[in-house]
Amino acid sequence: MIEFYDICSKGGRDQNQDSVLCLNNGDAYLFSVADGLGAYSDSQLASYIVHEVIKEIFINYEKSLSGMSKEVFLRKCIDVCHEVLIEYKKKSDIRDSYTTVVILLISENEAQWCHIGDSRLYYFKKNKVFLKTQDHSVVQALFNSGMIKEEETRKHPDRGKLLRALGRIDKKPVADVSEVYEISPGDAFVLCSDGFWEHITEAEMEESLGSFMNVRDRITAMETSVKDAGIGKKADNYSAIGVCIR
Repeated sequence: MIEFYDICSKGGRDQNQDSVLCLNNGDAYLFSVADGLGAYSDSQLASYIVHEVIKEIFINYEKSLSGMSKEVFLRKCIDVCHEVLIEYKKKSDIRDSYTTVVILLISENEAQWCHIGDSRLYYFKKNKVFLKTQDHSVVQALFNSGMIKEEETRKHPDRGKLLRALGRIDKKPVADVSEVYEISPGDAFVLCSDGFWEHITEAEMEESLGSFMNVRDRITAMETSVKDAGIGKKADNYSAIGVCIR
C-alpha cells in the first residue's frame, strides 16, 4: 500500500512557479515536482506544461508502454517534455521558459526515479536518509570538487545557478536516472523543490519521519520547519510530496 501527501506554496513570492503531480494507474504510481526558474517570467508555464505532458504519457502507461522498462519510460517523459517545450517556444512569443523536474515511478514493489536541475528526491529507510539525488548546479559542482562544505551549499550566493534544466533550445537535456530499487514497508520518499530543501536539514526530515506515522503529519511538520526558517526572507516557492510504503 502506498500513501502520499503533497504541498505546493508560493512562499513569500507573488507568483508560484512550482508544480506537483501525483498519479495512480492500476499498480503504478507516479510523483513529480517541477520548479520553474524564478529569473524567467514564463517559467510558471514551463512547469505546468511538463506535468501536463507527463500526465498524458502516464495515463497511457499500461496501454501504450506495456513491456517498457521504468528507465525507458522515465527517459521518454524527459525527451517528450523537452520536445513539447521547444515546440511551444517556436510557436509562441515565449522564449525564457525553463524548469527543473524530478520524477518517481513506483510499480511492482520497485521504485526508480530521474531528475534534471535542483529539485530533489530523498529516499529514506528506517527513517534515515538512504539516498538522495545530486543537484545539477554550480554549488553541487563546487561541493563535489571539495571547494565548499556541505553546510555552505544552502546559503551559497550561486546556489540558484543550474547546469541543467528543461526548456533550453540550445541543448538537449540529460536526466540522471537511478537504479531500480526494491521497496519495503517502512520505506519513504520526499520529492521537493529547492525552496523546500534549502530551509530544512536532513536531520529535521528524519526527526519528522520518526515522530509521525501519518504521511500528512510528516510533511506538515517539515513544512513548519521550512516556514519558520524562511520568515522575513521573502522565501521562495516551495513544494514537496511525501510517499510512504506500508
